[in-house]
Amino acid sequence: MIADKTNGLDTTVIVTALNETWSLEKTIDVVIEENKPELKEIIIVISPKTTTPECKDTIQSIISTYGDIVRVYEQIKPHLGGAITECIENSNGKYTLIMAGDLETDPYLVKNLIANISQKNVDLVTTSRWLKGGDFKNYNKLKYCFNYIFQKIFSFLYGVSLTDMTFGYRIFRTDKVNQIDFKELKHPFFLESIIKPVRLGFKIIEIPAKWERRGEGESTITLKDFFGYFRVGFCVLFTAKKKLIKSNFLDINK
Repeated sequence: MIADKTNGLDTTVIVTALNETWSLEKTIDVVIEENKPELKEIIIVISPKTTTPECKDTIQSIISTYGDIVRVYEQIKPHLGGAITECIENSNGKYTLIMAGDLETDPYLVKNLIANISQKNVDLVTTSRWLKGGDFKNYNKLKYCFNYIFQKIFSFLYGVSLTDMTFGYRIFRTDKVNQIDFKELKHPFFLESIIKPVRLGFKIIEIPAKWERRGEGESTITLKDFFGYFRVGFCVLFTAKKKLIKSNFLDINK
């Protein structure tokens, strides 16, 4: 049973921002209003090349409203996976949560993610659109079928009961996730960031999440990225466990 209170000021929330304005603002508003006692910081990660001027203006407005609890990180590594990896490495919280600023990751679910990881003996809490209580709204029908088949294949191959290993809305124990040597720079990072913890024996639970197509901006995921999920899934499956861990953590994991 989950207790009523969390540890306080323990969570870093990483929010990706590319071309969002009002949806990013709403995301930050909800996260802070519902979780301020548990927040260490919110990191909004931007691209120096592709984040739009309108999005940057929105971020400055957010910082003017909320102050030091929100900071901007300008990525150095390319692409989405590279940006999130950098922010995880720079997280100051005991827990690190990753989400998007486009409302496809429901900000009202943040409090549930924080409560589960801070009050249960787990290393990672991830969300699933396939669990009872989860949902896909306005999702492409072909992608829906592809997603279902993909989840079944890789949950079988990895010997787990996880139902949604590609939805990148999850929270980690920072000390544990920072031991992992992430390689993927693009969208398949979201698969890598669950299957490497699976291979390394992390304690993981799923909670249901509802997904709804973004109301502004355009997705940057490509068909090539979808094929990349298969590449990452099979590569990690056949990689020795010690190669999944950063070299400076190998001794403590023996």
